[in-house]
Amino acid sequence: MPDDHAHPGGNPDRHDPPIQAEKRLIEEYVRGRDMPCPSCGYNLRDLHAAYSCPECGADLVLRLHAPRKDRQRKRDTSFDSGLTAFVFAFGLTAFLGVMALMSHFTNPAEPLALAVVVHISAAVVLVALTLSWLHWRARLRAMAPQRRTAMAVGCWLLAIVVVVVQGIVILMTSPAFP
Repeated sequence: MPDDHAHPGGNPDRHDPPIQAEKRLIEEYVRGRDMPCPSCGYNLRDLHAAYSCPECGADLVLRLHAPRKDRQRKRDTSFDSGLTAFVFAFGLTAFLGVMALMSHFTNPAEPLALAVVVHISAAVVLVALTLSWLHWRARLRAMAPQRRTAMAVGCWLLAIVVVVVQGIVILMTSPAFP
């Protein structure tokens, strides 16, 4: 008598070819669970009758990986890089704001209102971006590595744009600017 108790649902290969059993296991695994494609990050939740990702065509395979004590967890540098971009831009914004205040106190004729509005607005934008980045950390980590890298580059571009806009406003409001 075959041992059908070795598998919780009976022997999956008894009536199904091995491919059908693997397909069924993949379907069970993604049912009701957000699971990103390892290649492109597409959400495979509730995927039916597929051997590959419907977005990028990557083959889907279930694997068991035993944790190895000698292998250190790989650090997600994309997340850290994006966070660094916003913190760096915030620090530069604070520096520029202090410089604008110092300039106003040494030369009271210099307009202060626009500089204060620009620096406070930039600081608020950067705080909002940083908090969003932190809030979506788990979702960012579930993305494919290429998308995470693209998101980190986007963070740096946003941070640079915020700082450049501040610089332009400072130059335009400076009395030395023609």
